[in-house]
Amino acid sequence: MNNFISDSFLSLYKGKEDLMGVLGKFVYLRTYSRYLNDLKRRELWYETCKRVVEYNVGLEERFLLKHNKTISFNELKEEAEFFYDNLFNLKTFPSGRTLYMGGTEIVDKYPLSNYNCGFMSLNSFESFEDLFYLLMVGCGIGLRITKEEVNKLPNIKEVEVEHIHNPNFRKKELKERYLNFLNGKNERNPYDEIENTVIDIIDIDTIELKVGDSKEGWVDALRYYFKIISEDTYKDIRKIIINYSYVRDAGEPLKRFGGRASGHESLLVMFKKINNITLGIKKLSTINCLDIATIISENVVCGGVRRSSLIILCDPDDIDLINAKKDIYSIDKNGNFLIDESVGHRRMSNNSILFQSKPSINKIKEVMESIKNNGEPGFLNGENALKRKSDFEGCNPCGEILLKSKSCCNLTTTNLVNFISNDKLDIDALKSVLRLSVRIALRMTLIDAELKEWDKVMKSDRVIGVSLTGIMDMFNLTNMTYRELGEILNTLRAVVHDEGERYSKVLGIEAPNLMTTIKPEGSISTLPEVSSGIHFSHAPFFIRRVRISSSDPLYKAIEKDNSFPIFDEIGSPNIKVIEIPVKSYAGKTKYNVSALEQLELYKLTMENWTDHNTSITVHVREEEWDSVSKWVYENFNSIVGITFLPLTEETYPLMPFEKISEEEYYRRLKDIKPINKDYLRLLESDSFEEQEIYENTCTSGACPIR
Repeated sequence: MNNFISDSFLSLYKGKEDLMGVLGKFVYLRTYSRYLNDLKRRELWYETCKRVVEYNVGLEERFLLKHNKTISFNELKEEAEFFYDNLFNLKTFPSGRTLYMGGTEIVDKYPLSNYNCGFMSLNSFESFEDLFYLLMVGCGIGLRITKEEVNKLPNIKEVEVEHIHNPNFRKKELKERYLNFLNGKNERNPYDEIENTVIDIIDIDTIELKVGDSKEGWVDALRYYFKIISEDTYKDIRKIIINYSYVRDAGEPLKRFGGRASGHESLLVMFKKINNITLGIKKLSTINCLDIATIISENVVCGGVRRSSLIILCDPDDIDLINAKKDIYSIDKNGNFLIDESVGHRRMSNNSILFQSKPSINKIKEVMESIKNNGEPGFLNGENALKRKSDFEGCNPCGEILLKSKSCCNLTTTNLVNFISNDKLDIDALKSVLRLSVRIALRMTLIDAELKEWDKVMKSDRVIGVSLTGIMDMFNLTNMTYRELGEILNTLRAVVHDEGERYSKVLGIEAPNLMTTIKPEGSISTLPEVSSGIHFSHAPFFIRRVRISSSDPLYKAIEKDNSFPIFDEIGSPNIKVIEIPVKSYAGKTKYNVSALEQLELYKLTMENWTDHNTSITVHVREEEWDSVSKWVYENFNSIVGITFLPLTEETYPLMPFEKISEEEYYRRLKDIKPINKDYLRLLESDSFEEQEIYENTCTSGACPIR
């Protein structure tokens, strides 16, 4: 494959200062800057841009070659340079996932690791297997767990499960076999052999599963388990022995995705919990399926892979699912929160009602009261979603993309603030970059997904979502009216569709029907430090608290020079909280805007820009809930999905955002010390490990994912 970014072009940016502020530089280093083994350091921004641009534009070259189409190197080179300049200058972005993963060997082996999120209807045991795999490669999932879908699951039988683990297998036997391999006594590397799950018939009624030491091996073990309890082939099997001896010990390095292995314990707990659910029943219910899905998600988190993002869509009358989290927590006599560990895994999902018709005003008030007190359930207007997408079945965890079952989405973002010139929005420049954003998104649909059924659906329905961020900062800076905003968004949507149709013809693919969205934009927006998506900034001046692992060398470098204020996360001393002061653009902020104004803004974007859904978290004051319920009822046909959170002036320790005065902002800014990158390089030079991202941004409607 060609290199589209030449050294001479790169030299124009190599010594150029990036446009990130203090928060942006920190988030970039922590979240998106990959470690370069040959240089023994993390990437610089100009290097990240090159990696991502080469990867994205290279997808078109690879696709055209595969389909024997004409390739113009000069056109691809011009495209790459245009993309590079706009990415470097924080004007447009690929998905956060591609910003981190694009151009790595990982996405060649696991193409679906490119995707932030996807969706499927849970109607077969293969659904659990796909869920397990996708969560392990970093893809958050929406699940439709309705009675209609769950009734399609086959009957099951009860089996006894025995768990065994030989700690000496890897320490002694495997090492001896490896030495024999090195000495030519064995033809195959034993470490390759143990990556696969092996099934052995022990007796007429007993099977042993030797769990393979890989993502695929773990998924295969789950697949065999469900086959054994549900298929006639295994009707005589009454006992499963699950052998975890192949699984690497806790603390061993994970070479492909980075980090350290958790050992076999979390996997063992997963199988124990799942088997306990199946005891004494012949058919799984919807709450059983929710439990199994969240148990799988819990295991992935414990396995050290990443934070699992999961939303579950349920029927309006499924009381078990709607109240699934009701009894997780209790309070002891000393006021301490206690967790019921038997259902603690249910914390892993956000749960929403999927309405197929307009509910009554009383039902809406009931849901709003529950959201006010418990944060759940959310809701989705399936009837309106079907009007927008005729084959709609569900959505991704943040709810901004309408999907068929077994579909993933990879979205793009354009930052409106960086198109302001002389207090006016440069529409012509913005149109040009939005066309680029469409092309970036469409190229991401050219990937061949490793899950064949998913690949088939994703090629028949090439989902894209062209998103905007910094919208309300732009609105404030240009003194725009809402009417003007609506007119501009309508014009820009036409540009997106025009380019989507044109470029799809160039590629020889069917153009998507839905192209525009507004995603939460929680992480990407921190790079240019603009208001996220359609949300207003928190306050004119505020503290942004970000989480980081205490084992991350970046944290150790910050700690050494006391670059930022540092605190222990409550209840998690291995997670540190960094405080960074932020100044927003002048104008309205979160506390100056009523809930109804936020709702009208949502409606404006849905009518003028958004094809899929606008992801918005509406902040509601105590006295506003009744008027919000009334608005939702009267405008239900304009809604697909909205998140609501109570808005109060109360503070609590280490909250993500906290309003401060202008004086405190400048005092804190003055106290910040630069991160010592030489010391960081020294810390990382011997043994670099990928680190977990500990941002729980789902509270603002965003997926907790790079």
